[in-house]
Amino acid sequence: MLRFRPLTKPFAAILLALLLLTFYGLQCSSGDSFQEAIDDANEIYEPVDMRLPDGPEISRHKEDVVQWMERFHRGGYFSSFAVAVVIDDSIVFSHYINSDPHKTYPVASVTKTFTATTAQILIDKGILNPEEPVEQIFPGLRLERLSPRPILVDHLLTHTAGLPDLRYYKTYEPVSYNQLSFKLVKPIYPPGKHYRYSNHGYMLLGEIIEKKTGMTIEEAVRLHFLEPAGLLDTTGPKSGAGGLKTSIHDLARYASMWLAGGHIDGRQIVQPESILEMLRNPLHAPSSRNQFYTGRGWRVKTNKDGVVTFFHIGGADYVAAWVQMFPRYGAAICYLGNPPEYTPPLEMYLAEMQKKLGRLASAYVGAREPLYDWKSEPAPPWVKDRVVGTYRNPLTGKIIEIRDAGDGLRYRNAWGGGYYLYPFTTHVFRGGENWLTHDFVFDREGNLEGMANGDGFYVPVQAGREPDEPGPLERSQQSHASRD
Repeated sequence: MLRFRPLTKPFAAILLALLLLTFYGLQCSSGDSFQEAIDDANEIYEPVDMRLPDGPEISRHKEDVVQWMERFHRGGYFSSFAVAVVIDDSIVFSHYINSDPHKTYPVASVTKTFTATTAQILIDKGILNPEEPVEQIFPGLRLERLSPRPILVDHLLTHTAGLPDLRYYKTYEPVSYNQLSFKLVKPIYPPGKHYRYSNHGYMLLGEIIEKKTGMTIEEAVRLHFLEPAGLLDTTGPKSGAGGLKTSIHDLARYASMWLAGGHIDGRQIVQPESILEMLRNPLHAPSSRNQFYTGRGWRVKTNKDGVVTFFHIGGADYVAAWVQMFPRYGAAICYLGNPPEYTPPLEMYLAEMQKKLGRLASAYVGAREPLYDWKSEPAPPWVKDRVVGTYRNPLTGKIIEIRDAGDGLRYRNAWGGGYYLYPFTTHVFRGGENWLTHDFVFDREGNLEGMANGDGFYVPVQAGREPDEPGPLERSQQSHASRD
């Protein structure tokens, strides 16, 4: 059995003194059966051997967080804001501007983590099958366009269903199907090959949950998750993708559940093996020690020691939400606010707030480096060698070219325009308008299958063939596209 961050006597004494002095000892759980939670957490995460809080650093970073909040409140960026740092099952620091522990805020896309958690609970109960094709759940719905492989429930959970990100993709086509509460758009990527954030995917997941439970999504989330977890301030969601409201007390309690291996107040809310499944990389990628991907609902960063962090953000006008776990240290951070406009300067402020809270959490556990510290691995030479070439989008016929460009790549379109692609991970480069990802997809044998960006999926043009001549894969894809 792995050891779970042993609570040393110095740690306990210093932490108790800090709590008494600052009156920040808000309890997230009763502590009953916490040893069982420790055991389950040890089965999931690789814990650090020891935590020894740094008192002077804690004081310094507390002041830094408070001053940062006050500065941007004076600048009119928000009228209300709340932050918290969680260690194990307790809030060890919180601060409020025109707020309190139980004031509720909309969380926008953080809703998706609650939907995903509910879906996982339903999977564990046998109500939801992650391998079930979506078209079997909604007879008459035709979604396959680029692959004979069907879109599965799990693809919706992991944003790998092939649906476009409508924040950036504007030339979408609606699906001819009127049995949903919203107008679903057609996929532009093959399912199970590429991550692309999709509100429509989670809206569809919400409707599947409604169909499987016979309840509204709000009722299903409340009955199967919120009530058992004791998240009494939390209401909603309105869809699988958004509409949930919660308080900093509940968001911190939610975070503590993940740190404790799925336990709250001695109750097992999510099974340990289910947490492992939710944090697993659903896609194949060239091997690397440090990975960054999306599991079921969560953005996940890993290194050679295991999960470094998992997190989610929610942002829109009147919404600023963030929750982030550092499970090996038993630490988490979160904030909630109501900015009248979600602007680039506000995003810069919030990014710095995440770091300041992360540094404060690091001081509480005595980490030598910030808990959020993680370095991406750029593409190895063999990846760059294989991705250079000409590509064609089988849906639109658009031709693009990828060229070598020193440390990065050059994206070039048919009329000569283009932009530089900066290396990000072993198979992902970023560049162009909105700094979107360009994901080079390989099979398990290392063969290049294609490149996915915000415009769609591009297949490599085989040597000796004209770019406008369909290849075998394109002909297969076009035959499936013709069904729509």
